[in-house]
Amino acid sequence: MFENVGIQKRLTKSFRLIAIIGAIAAILGAVMLLVVMTQYQSALVNYGFSQGDIGKAMTVFAEVRSATRGVVGYDDEGLVNDMMATHDDRKQAFIDYWAVIEDTVTKESERQIYDSINSKLDAYWSAEQSVIDVGATTDPELSA
Repeated sequence: MFENVGIQKRLTKSFRLIAIIGAIAAILGAVMLLVVMTQYQSALVNYGFSQGDIGKAMTVFAEVRSATRGVVGYDDEGLVNDMMATHDDRKQAFIDYWAVIEDTVTKESERQIYDSINSKLDAYWSAEQSVIDVGATTDPELSA
């Protein structure tokens, strides 16, 4: 290719060829990164976020239940009040996560499961509130 060319032209042409190949490789690499980024973003929206939100909701729900046990179990008024505040904060966080989960439900089977849990949640919150009403006292006998 460069047999009968002087060293200066040979170096110049070689440098241009390498620069052009490098530029083409960089453009192809950037395009592939955009494609991978788009695919990854799609995977997170369609598959990843709902599981993360469900995990967050489950953790906060466990904290709500723990605070309820604290409200019923403690006999110090300050601790009972702290547990009530924690309960109310965590319950609101759960309700917020639950609304986010509803937005990520995409299939009919998921909708049925969501609606089933949602209907049972109302009964759970009512039963829990009645337990708190009875058990939120500093008297150990009434709390029992």
